[in-house]
Amino acid sequence: MRARPFQLPLTSLLRKRIGPGDFVDSYAVPLADPDLTPLQLAERLTVMPGWVNGLLWLRNGLVSPLGLKTGADVPPANPDPGVGDYVSFFRLEELSPNEAILGEDDQHLDFRVSVLKTAGPHPLAAISTWVHPHHLGGRLYLLGVLPFHKLIIRRMLANVAA
Repeated sequence: MRARPFQLPLTSLLRKRIGPGDFVDSYAVPLADPDLTPLQLAERLTVMPGWVNGLLWLRNGLVSPLGLKTGADVPPANPDPGVGDYVSFFRLEELSPNEAILGEDDQHLDFRVSVLKTAGPHPLAAISTWVHPHHLGGRLYLLGVLPFHKLIIRRMLANVAA
């Protein structure tokens, strides 16, 4: 099932961050297992194939000399993560019954990922990304990663698609 564009609900925890000049996108797929919680979805969504891990390795090698975060200092996984803990390489910032917000702040940009589960007889799993660049370097970085971002989001959603 292909990911399709998704309208971020007005009730999303991510909405309060969105401002002028920010990047936001959202994609969703029908959810294979409607019993999964947003936290369980986040855990499944962050399992990446080898090619994505290779891109992250390359990215980390390129940005490390610039002082950007690489995930090298991420603490060990907590088997029962809560707010403030890491889910894969993303810090869990907020958690509600239908949404988990994960992300980081860095010197070039701040980003958050919303993992949202819709209600109803045919629930969707949605990933929404918010990025707030701090300066020209952050905007250039965002332009450089956007082509890969869309591929990675589709791959992430394939992990939970019906």
